[in-house]
Amino acid sequence: MDLDFLLDEVMTDVIPLDWDAVINSQLPLKVVASSLTTLRSEVLTGFRDRSDLVECLKASANVPEIVGGPRSHRGHQLVDAAVFEPLPIKAALRWGGVGGFVGWDLQRRV
Repeated sequence: MDLDFLLDEVMTDVIPLDWDAVINSQLPLKVVASSLTTLRSEVLTGFRDRSDLVECLKASANVPEIVGGPRSHRGHQLVDAAVFEPLPIKAALRWGGVGGFVGWDLQRRV
């Protein structure tokens, strides 16, 4: 899995994402990643720009030993959210609840 290719190439050139629309949305995006610094899941929000959002997304999906080592960002060593919380319900509650929650089961057979 090459997160750099997916986020830097595919979501920028092949099927472009409107990064500014995501950053400036009235419905704020909350990205969850596992911090090896605090040893808990962290909610990442308030993205400064496209590069900040991209780095948070890469950290959130950075499965150790498959994608690579921890990503240093926002004062944390970050890896995939599922390391500490397979479904980030506790992180959502710490944030103050959720209006909606998106998740999927990658092991489900079709």
